[in-house]
Amino acid sequence: MEPGATREQPSGPLGDGSRRSWLSRGEWATLLGMALCVLGSALTWEKRPPLALGSIGTIYLQRGPAYVTGYDVMMGRLSAGWLVVLAATTCAAFLLWEPSGRTRPVVKAVRIALSAGICAVALLNVGPYPGPIAALIGGILLCVGALLRER
Repeated sequence: MEPGATREQPSGPLGDGSRRSWLSRGEWATLLGMALCVLGSALTWEKRPPLALGSIGTIYLQRGPAYVTGYDVMMGRLSAGWLVVLAATTCAAFLLWEPSGRTRPVVKAVRIALSAGICAVALLNVGPYPGPIAALIGGILLCVGALLRER
């Protein structure tokens, strides 16, 4: 580089010379919350005692309790695991779209409602198991991510 020459500033996505960091704190919180929710759905949500299937079932009896994942815990006609995964991925999918000034409050409200739904599902199934705890922490992180990103 020649003496006295200035470096050319890299251009941002809009071509105005502004620089944007790779991900903001709200986006990191949203992605981490989504990962925890998806992971929590596959972890243990409850423990069921072994089942005997009548007189023939006494020959084969499950030795220990069955540990049930979130995909096997039913809430109505849907499983809790699929509800959590659907809400978490929808909340994270809003990161792909930059809302305008008018739609920003609507997007924020939808993201907070989705994360509150995840927290509600986790609290309805809370226990000493890692699945609902991970989903609850993930739902809280999704809510924090919505509040930080959509200021």
